[in-house]
Amino acid sequence: DYRDAASTFGAGYFSKVVSIEMIEAVGHEFLPGYFAAIDECLKPGGLASIQAISVPDGRYETYRKGTDFIRERIFPGSNLVSLGEIKNACAKGQTSLAFHGEPFSVGVSYAKTLNEWRVRFGAQEDAIRKEVSTFGDGFDDKFLRQWHYYFAYCEAGFESGHIDNWQVCLKKEAVVETGSTKAKRTARSFDGDALHRGRAGYLPASVAEAVANPRAALMRLAVCGAQRLMDQGRLPDSLARLGIRLKLAQKIREELTGDVEKDMATKLTFIEGLKSMPIAICTAEANEQHYEVPAELYHLWLGPRKKYSGCRYPEEAGKHLRDQAG
Repeated sequence: DYRDAASTFGAGYFSKVVSIEMIEAVGHEFLPGYFAAIDECLKPGGLASIQAISVPDGRYETYRKGTDFIRERIFPGSNLVSLGEIKNACAKGQTSLAFHGEPFSVGVSYAKTLNEWRVRFGAQEDAIRKEVSTFGDGFDDKFLRQWHYYFAYCEAGFESGHIDNWQVCLKKEAVVETGSTKAKRTARSFDGDALHRGRAGYLPASVAEAVANPRAALMRLAVCGAQRLMDQGRLPDSLARLGIRLKLAQKIREELTGDVEKDMATKLTFIEGLKSMPIAICTAEANEQHYEVPAELYHLWLGPRKKYSGCRYPEEAGKHLRDQAG
């Protein structure tokens, strides 16, 4: 997790950083934090090499507020960047990163690569049909057509310049930090561990808060302590599941109004929201990685050593799996 790098290795630990087509999963809102993390990890004069699929600067705002086939069917929640937005995010993140040399486009080469992938994919269709998918069945015609379309869609995009693939080199300027400048930088030091509550939130905000709701204060302390053990891989799965049940029970108690119809409507609204929830968006309350799915839900299918992402069954999932899901 890029957000944990500085707290794990220490500020200024690396002389070089390489990020290859990972930035598309960060999300527009979190680009400043992404570049701040890179800046924090680099030594003065260090270099960061970024390869990013992008859209033209003039189309970026329209693009990020819309949707398309890729974001709907292939990479839900993803967000391409633009060269201008990389500069903006570096500035918003208060970094000392600057472009080092001219960006280099490999978009046309990517189009040729996608064409070759599509040809090879087509040549292996019979073998692909026989492969067992996640849902226990072979890959069907719908999957094959969608994958062919995905390759052709991206190939056309790169060939026409509708999208591009840039290799960018950023250099951390050698800034001498003393006095108040150093203090300000330390104050904004990127700490991904604190971001997902490994070190923060153990105690209530005030004594009055603890006295007013001691049960909530104890739950908060237990959750934060469990998160610390979980981050270290030391929390047994059974305790994680028990904690989830207790936490969710508390949440239900807090949200219930006593009005059956209103409570049911609230639950249904929440469930509908999960169906359309963007994946690659993060909040300070989110899971270890960059997804805005409540951390409690991740434990249900990933266990206490949760890592990276989760998914939900599509409507066409095998019936036997649907039955198992209850």
